[in-house]
Amino acid sequence: MGGTPTLSRDFLQFDLSAIPPIATVDSAYLSLYNDPGYNSSNNSGNTEMLAMVQQPWVQDSITWIYQPVFSNTDTIITGVTNTPTASKPGIDITKFARYWVSHPNSNFGMAMLLANEQGAGLGNFQIYGACYDADSTIRPKLVVHWSYCPTSISNTESAFFDYDLFPNPATDILNIRSTENNAVDILLFDVMGRKIIAANQVKSISTSVLQPGIYLLNIVDGSRITVKKIIKD
Repeated sequence: MGGTPTLSRDFLQFDLSAIPPIATVDSAYLSLYNDPGYNSSNNSGNTEMLAMVQQPWVQDSITWIYQPVFSNTDTIITGVTNTPTASKPGIDITKFARYWVSHPNSNFGMAMLLANEQGAGLGNFQIYGACYDADSTIRPKLVVHWSYCPTSISNTESAFFDYDLFPNPATDILNIRSTENNAVDILLFDVMGRKIIAANQVKSISTSVLQPGIYLLNIVDGSRITVKKIIKD
């Protein structure tokens, strides 16, 4: 036998923007499925793990020399793979999902790697289906269970970093003025928790297309999230 052991890492990201930032994430389970199109040879008992990525990245730009930075402490051990056809259903990544939902501008996904990247076991590998795989049944799957109670948020508005919304009730334009006069990121939800509008770095939004009724405006200013009720006439 011959060859040189080679390290490999993968990066994975899910879009969770449809979940309101103030929602409660009850659980989140990731499933990885073996790709039968490859004859992997992992029988060394390598322990795999996930690590939270800390900066934006673009899929086609990642190389071994250039990789997004990932955390050494925000990690999840996904277990040992001993057979070349093993899948990993139901990996509990609830703590990751809770952070991504409450910090929507910091959802950079996760790195998939070996917990120990040293030793002879690097010659073995495990291949899972990718998100672009033609067979949709082996693509990575994330199932998130969350709850959202819009009637319970009336006291979540910040007294220190307040925002004036005017006119409210709104007809065509809603202006957003902060005490610091910053442009902000916003997510607008209806009372059923459905996302209606998302915009970055704005001081006003168009409300002309909205149906009359009550909406919840999530204002994201740096690490602060403030929720305001608005009315469309």
